[in-house]
Amino acid sequence: MSKPHFTRLSAQLTRLRENGHLLDASIPTQTTSVALHRLVIALFSQEIRHKLIQTGKCDLSLVDYSHASVDNIIQFLYGGEGTIGPLCTKIIQSLHLDLSVDKTITNRRVSKGSQNTEDDDNIELKYMRILTFEMEVPRLLEAQRPLSDVKIQIATHTHRCHKVILSAMSEYFEVMFSSGMKEARDEIITLHGIKNNVFKDILNFLYTGHISINSGNAQAILSTAVYLQITSLQSLCEHFLLPTIDNTNCIDLFKYAETYNCVLLQAGCWDYILDHFIEIKTLKLVKCLQLNDIHKLIKDENLHVNSENDVLKFVLHWIENNKDTGSLENLLTHVRLSQLETEQLKHLICHKFVESNPQQYALVKELLDARSTGMCPSQHTRKEKCLLVMKRCWITRGIEMACYSLSRKSWYRLNTFPSIAGGSGYASCCSKTNVYVTGGNQTLRSFYKYSTALNAWTELSEMNENRCSHAMGCVNDVVYVLGGSDKSYNRETGGWNALCSIEKFDPKVNQWITLNVTLNIPVFDSAYASVKSKIFLFGGSLGSKVGVYLKDIQCFDIALETCTTLYHHLPMTLSLGAACTNNNDVYIVCPNGNIIHFNEETSAPKVFYESTKSQLLGFTAVFNENKILVMGGYSSIGETDVVRKIDILRKNSASVDETRLPFERNSNELFAAVMHVDRRFLMTEIEENKKTPRGKGQNRI
Repeated sequence: MSKPHFTRLSAQLTRLRENGHLLDASIPTQTTSVALHRLVIALFSQEIRHKLIQTGKCDLSLVDYSHASVDNIIQFLYGGEGTIGPLCTKIIQSLHLDLSVDKTITNRRVSKGSQNTEDDDNIELKYMRILTFEMEVPRLLEAQRPLSDVKIQIATHTHRCHKVILSAMSEYFEVMFSSGMKEARDEIITLHGIKNNVFKDILNFLYTGHISINSGNAQAILSTAVYLQITSLQSLCEHFLLPTIDNTNCIDLFKYAETYNCVLLQAGCWDYILDHFIEIKTLKLVKCLQLNDIHKLIKDENLHVNSENDVLKFVLHWIENNKDTGSLENLLTHVRLSQLETEQLKHLICHKFVESNPQQYALVKELLDARSTGMCPSQHTRKEKCLLVMKRCWITRGIEMACYSLSRKSWYRLNTFPSIAGGSGYASCCSKTNVYVTGGNQTLRSFYKYSTALNAWTELSEMNENRCSHAMGCVNDVVYVLGGSDKSYNRETGGWNALCSIEKFDPKVNQWITLNVTLNIPVFDSAYASVKSKIFLFGGSLGSKVGVYLKDIQCFDIALETCTTLYHHLPMTLSLGAACTNNNDVYIVCPNGNIIHFNEETSAPKVFYESTKSQLLGFTAVFNENKILVMGGYSSIGETDVVRKIDILRKNSASVDETRLPFERNSNELFAAVMHVDRRFLMTEIEENKKTPRGKGQNRI
């Protein structure tokens, strides 16, 4: 199993080779020579490495072999796919590569039941290549710095490095070394404005993938990573800083992220400002936000305020402190004036800013005149951030929907779906404004949509195949369903028939399309999650054998329409889990309460949190502000309506005292998502569920 950093490094080295950058070695073949980086081949051969260190040369010749055969081996060394047959084995021996197949290891590592010795050798050789690469690259940083070909000067400190490694991980160095610039020919390159301890840490990351990021160095490492264009390290730093955003630093971090074009961190800070606007010190907002920020802020329908008067007061305060900023005339057009009280409008029209701006004065006066005639135009209220929870169950039909206002701390009833929809084993996912529901053991081809904008359900075109216990994802409002079971019984295996097919619903043509690509492993009851343009399936049940659960992680790449099984495996077998996401991080909640963390870019799956809770089924999980909320679930002794939160920073859990799920306990299966809901739909409060928080609110959502 290759570590994410070395997988990325291999891919970038391959890209350099394909683009012809920094190639400094060649291997003659029967026809033309195969070009490569001598450092890469030296990683896999002690003999070649020794010759390069002693003489600076390595004479490589494979004139008895075809160009295609030699190129196949070189691609394999760079981390590419390749079939290693008898001829390739001879080429490996001719190059004196330190790769050999240990049959005893092979027998332990390959899948049970495999009868193909050549396939076993390929698996083992790939394992040896990964192991060698991950051992030898970090050794390039040892005291002697073997095969280094450039020196980086930081203040009074000199670091001997390897151009090809720096270029593979840093676009800054790639451009420098491949452009013919003066620096590309210099033995020593001086970098200014970087602290030596920071560069030393970054250098360690480039070669090993390891770096210690903490609150004291995160911003220094991030700014240097941005300067050197090390995107993987920039992503690591941004992910580190995201959970640290709070009322005191959100503005500073937003401006910092804006300065360094850190899109992820900037978006995280902006979302935090929207959600906590009334809690942040107004003076900080007034002094630090620019005119374009103010326009964007007050226009946003997700801005959390108690009333529109909060927005008006803020705008007037900002104008008072930023008189020389530029054109301010259209600021008030973004305030939803129709939602202000008449007395507030009368006070506003007398404000010196409004009086001195004819356009603004006319806007307010027109509204006041309309009020006097009873013809006042209306504007949509701003939305509230809510926890939407949907339930279907085995016993009753229909879909119930409720939402929990995270600011009001109350449940509200939303529109339900008629009784034709029912049963368990359905799949759900959401976009920014819609919740989608497919399949289930009582409505195997069904497809429903709930719109938060309309508080309404719609029945859409049926899927092409019967599905229950399947996976689902949504990217750019295109919905995908993957695998599951068609609920047919397989007499030969004594289990349900598992599916490997994948369908997508394209709203532009309003129909389901069965894709040519399929899952590598037919599976149902897997946990699933969407990250960017990928849908991951974690574990699940094999239809071919009853009670056989998987550790495998399958990945469907929507952009490429390909499906792969990752090198990574879950730390334990898993079925009937629930996954939630936070940016690139996936948290998989197991039925026993344990939580597995997975990030394809940075870390293999590992148990992140261990629980002592009993085994549950039918629960759901959602991520909100550094906390995983686990809701509901049932077992042989009954069902719980408790909402439990796990703090990812403190790695502890607590039941939420202030609320219970607002549904009857009847073997519900749940889905939850954090979404923004128009306040006009938050009218029917579920009174019987409202509880008085105990303590001082320490166990609130």
